[in-house]
Amino acid sequence: EYFSFKYLDKELLAVMVRFSIPLIPTALLWLITGFSDRLFIRYMLEDGANSAGVYGAASKAPNLINMVSTIFFQAWNMSAIAENNSKERSAFYTEVYSAYQAVLSMAAACIIALVRPISWVLINSSNHPEFKSAYLYTPVLVIAVLLIFLCFAFALLVNLVFKEED
Repeated sequence: EYFSFKYLDKELLAVMVRFSIPLIPTALLWLITGFSDRLFIRYMLEDGANSAGVYGAASKAPNLINMVSTIFFQAWNMSAIAENNSKERSAFYTEVYSAYQAVLSMAAACIIALVRPISWVLINSSNHPEFKSAYLYTPVLVIAVLLIFLCFAFALLVNLVFKEED
């Protein structure tokens, strides 16, 4: 009732499919990478199922940084491409990277400082009491996620600078 194929713009659909096809392997590989660590933990440790559960619970809070970073990073990608030919692009890149670094660092610091209450909210330890210790591992995962996204942002800058030199 609310959707009809007769209103579908076939030219736009073709453009969208051409654009999205290269993204599919990337999305699948991110999915595999995201879950492979839990599989390694599960099958390589003696108490693998519980350890993988604790790891999964501990990784919930760092996913908040992932969400903040993804929003900021996507907006920055669009702005960086638009500003790439600007005379003030160096100042723009420096300012945006500094803001990005500050936002992520503040988010990481807040999550680490509030790790127990955040874990209490995100992790249901009443059904799984072994998950109560997950908050101990969260700060290490938060720092790892922070460093990964700072590297992504730096890689974007390096790519933009080298594309300009070509």
